Parts: sequence; structure tokens; C-alpha cells
Amino acid sequence: MVTYAIVSYENRRDLQDPLRFFEKLQPIHFYRHAPYGDVTHSEQERTIQYHHPYDLLQKLRRAQPQIVQGGEPFVPRLIPYAWAELSYTRFARRPLVIPSFDNIPIADQYGGAMAAAIRAAARPYVRSAALLIPANNGAEKNLRWAGARPEQLVRMMYGTWGVDTSEFTPEGTHANLPGTGHRIVYLGRLVRYKGVFDLVAAMPRVLERVSADLVFIGDGPEAGDLKQAAQDAGVADRVHFLGVVENKDVPSYLRAAAVLAAPSRTTRRWAEQVGMSAMQALACGVPVVTNSSGSIPEFIEHDVTGLVVAEGMPDALADAIARLLTNDVMRGEFARRAREEAVRRYDARKNIRAAEDRILAATGYST
Repeated sequence: MVTYAIVSYENRRDLQDPLRFFEKLQPIHFYRHAPYGDVTHSEQERTIQYHHPYDLLQKLRRAQPQIVQGGEPFVPRLIPYAWAELSYTRFARRPLVIPSFDNIPIADQYGGAMAAAIRAAARPYVRSAALLIPANNGAEKNLRWAGARPEQLVRMMYGTWGVDTSEFTPEGTHANLPGTGHRIVYLGRLVRYKGVFDLVAAMPRVLERVSADLVFIGDGPEAGDLKQAAQDAGVADRVHFLGVVENKDVPSYLRAAAVLAAPSRTTRRWAEQVGMSAMQALACGVPVVTNSSGSIPEFIEHDVTGLVVAEGMPDALADAIARLLTNDVMRGEFARRAREEAVRRYDARKNIRAAEDRILAATGYST
């Protein structure tokens, strides 16, 4: 097998666990942080933690991978790590593969002068790649802006590989969620740019039409303010906070949901790039109500597997949620199509097998 270094800044179970599906490449996962603490001992055996760019370079030299997958090209704090990866691949004469998720134009994020500096730093890194993998349309535009050649670019599910559709499935146990009405589940960090305050603001309008409970799964720095917002909106008795749950338990919580709500808001430097919780919900046969932030419309088809509304509009969000909760036939049809779409597009095993073939072909190794 061909050894394949995957360099990430952060590591978590839903990104690490699918690596077991590799058959033609032997992955070694280099990571800087594991912020969620959900990487198990067996997974740790194929991971190597690094602490700074030179440490990464030294550990790559010791591991001697035959192909290196580097990190995001356009985040300023990650550029030194990109140059460590580039240094290894040039010195060892190994091919480099680069995925990118950043979907906001770099000049819009940082201004013209800073964008020019980022472009100058990223260009040699980008141009040296045997394969560039944009995760979305915006990432592809940024890679082209940095000098990517058309023949380097291949769109595919990568990094956020999708989901294990044998684990995330409609069949199985259902968690006992709090509340007495239809459960609307939010899964993710409790931060303003994820649209969580819009979701609380939508609840009074939802409750005018249907009995429902909003269940937040996750934690974050604005959890306290969010609880106060629920109190101020008069819906504290219908809004529940479960905190963080282990990734392995997420399917049972999603199965218990009538709808997953994912109403992110675009900021100057961030917009939804893929939306893993939405993919997990689809695989469990749960319709998604989301918005047009970033790349979400590329992954959730409006009026097919979910409803996509304009971002930052709690009333539109409430109407979409209520529309699904008050129409059992529609919700059931969305659920069926959601599962079909997850199996067709977001099955991690299939996506990894396809990625292996593309990577081996692009880097000159025989499949």
C-alpha cells in the first residue's frame, strides 16, 4: 500500500473514523489539536500529533509518507504549516495533494493588501500540488485566484468525507429527547454565526402553528446568552439544552428528531462550507431546514431533501419549520429522499474509494 500523510489542524471522530475505509492508501493522520476529545485509543494508533510547523516537518521526515495531503492554503495562521508540508515534499520528491474549503473570496475576508500577501505565500504551495480538491464552488474560485491550473482541479467529497451510512441510518435506537411536541434538533456549536439566536427567535412563531420543542445539542461560548434569549422570548419551557454528546451517540439523537435546523449566518470571514450535521441528518432520514449561507445550497436541495431559506430571517425559518411539522406526508417524502441522497452522494466509504483512485492517478501511482 502507498503511505498517505493527511495533515489536519483539528481532528475529531467524524473526520478520523472514516479513514478505516481506505484500501489502496495507508493513511497516517497528522493533527495539531483534538478539541472535542473524541478520538479513541485505537484511532490514536494511526495518528501523530504535531505542535508547531518545524515539529510537523520533522515528523513527516521520520514517517516518510509517499504522498502528502496538506492543509488549507488561505488561512494566515496555517501558512507556516503549509510551507512545512511543501518543504518535505520538495526535499523528499513526494507528490502533494491539497484540499480547500474556504469559500469566501480572500480579498473580501482580509482586504486587498493582506490578500496580496496571502496569495504570494499560497501560490507556490498551490502550484506545486499534483492534485487540488475544492470542496465547494467558492473554494475552487479561490484556488484559481491563487494560480491553480485547470488540470490540477478535481471536485469531490474529501476531508469531510460524508457519513458512514451503516451507522447513520433511520433504523436503530431513538434517544429520549426532552419535550412533548415535535422535536426540532440543532446539532453544533452554540455560537451566533451558527444562527442559534435566529432559531430561538423563530420559536414563538412556530408554536403559534404546532406543538414543538427545540433541542440544542452542543455547547459554546454563547450558551448562557442563548438561554437568556429563550427566556426573553417566552419559550424557555420549550427550548432544551443537552450539552455535548459523543459522536457515536449522535445517530440516536438525530433519529428522534422530526427536523434538523441548521440556520447559519455568513460573516466576513466564514460561511458554511459543507455542513456535516446536515449530511448526518439526511443519512438518518431526517429532513433539514437550513439557509443559503455559503455552500449549503450545493449540498441541500431545496424542496427535495429539505427547505432552504434566506439567512438571518427568523420568520422565514419559522415558516419553513412549521410547514414540515404540520405536513406528515411532506415530511415523510423528504425523509425518504434524504436517505436516498445520503446513500448516493454522501456515503463515506464510496467517497473515500473514489478519492483513492483519483489521488493515485494524479500522483503517478498505479491503482
